[in-house]
Amino acid sequence: MNSTNSLSKALAIRGIFSVVLGLVFVAWPGVVVSYLVLALGILLVLGSGIPMIYAAIKKYPISYGNIPGLILGVLLLAFPAFFVSVIMYMLGIILILAGLNQLLSYSAIKRAGGMVPGYYYIFPIIMLVSGIIVLFNPFASLATLFMYFGFVILFYGITEIIAAVQTK
Repeated sequence: MNSTNSLSKALAIRGIFSVVLGLVFVAWPGVVVSYLVLALGILLVLGSGIPMIYAAIKKYPISYGNIPGLILGVLLLAFPAFFVSVIMYMLGIILILAGLNQLLSYSAIKRAGGMVPGYYYIFPIIMLVSGIIVLFNPFASLATLFMYFGFVILFYGITEIIAAVQTK
């Protein structure tokens, strides 16, 4: 039961941060470009690092599925100027990682004895497809894409919070 409880807390933290970030993207898509690299780096470091630290403190098995997100987050924070030039490609990659991360979280919930309805898998799959689309058409309507990405982050956060509430 403790494993499910810690997973629920990690989902809630990721969800709340994602909701806030998604709302900012939707409200100010033109301003977001200059702050995007740092915000995404922080999101990835916190969203990937906190569950790993929490698991280590509680002596739970660490999910190594968070390591790619943690590495990417550290790189974004260390080299922001470089990543600004390739930000549209990064958006696609982050959508793909977020979708995979959510799928891995649902798998962990099932392994811990929790229930995950089949319709929960729809949004992570949409995120994966969206990431692939962004990678193949990165520069079409930047503001619209940032708003879209904001909605994706917002709904990702909402689904994480719902999953956190249902796993308690």
